[in-house]
Amino acid sequence: MKCAELRAMAESYLAGELPVDTSHEIITHLDRCEECRTELDARIALRQTLRRAFLSSETLAPTGEFTERVRASLGTEAAAGRRWFGHVTPWIAIAASVAFVLTVSWQVLRSTHQPEASSALAALAAHAAGDHRHCALDHSLEELPISLDEAARRYNPAYATLREVVSQSGPVRGGTIEILGAHWCVFDGRSFAHVVVRHRGRVASILLTPIGQTPAALTSAAQCPSSEGFRVACFDARGHAGFVVSDLTDSENLDLARVVAPVLQSYFARG
Repeated sequence: MKCAELRAMAESYLAGELPVDTSHEIITHLDRCEECRTELDARIALRQTLRRAFLSSETLAPTGEFTERVRASLGTEAAAGRRWFGHVTPWIAIAASVAFVLTVSWQVLRSTHQPEASSALAALAAHAAGDHRHCALDHSLEELPISLDEAARRYNPAYATLREVVSQSGPVRGGTIEILGAHWCVFDGRSFAHVVVRHRGRVASILLTPIGQTPAALTSAAQCPSSEGFRVACFDARGHAGFVVSDLTDSENLDLARVVAPVLQSYFARG
């Protein structure tokens, strides 16, 4: 993959819209191209800033007043254009304003529309939240965790390098996400590969639990029901249900899931 190809697909990659094999090609390219990694990290930061701004606004749709301001502004610029470059017909300004408003509206709708979690994933959200509380925070599990190396020997060789896989995500490389630990643990009869991270000063859990073949892939992370006061985001990763659990805001927790999900999906797709 070339840098220009990655740039053309960057937004679709961050939105989780690309096929798993294409996402893996991007990850491979990012491993050897520092310039593209830096650019993608900047895109992630910009998306998070814009999303927080939209979510904190009183209304997410362009108002009539906003539309009129855009038209007035474009009309002023068109008048200036006539002075410098000759005649500009009124319909050009109108068409430009309509195109601008439609573009803004589409981006808002795209940024706020979330894929829905399957019922199977939603049903496991409480287990994921419980594991986050009793393992990552309270350290009160009934069974002692085992290492990922031991889990790889017992269950699936892919678990051995799970910590390294998560470390491939841009924010981990950039230092905005710190990996605190990784292991295999059991909560309420449900086993998890568990990577504990710190993000925005809060402890968060990245959890994967084997569920067999996933009936319908959820290519982009989605909100799952909150549980025990924690935000839960979920995603599919070939044969596993994936979760990100924390007491971050809904948008921050979902953004974190969207960062790690493509990396994990690509990794398990190779297995």
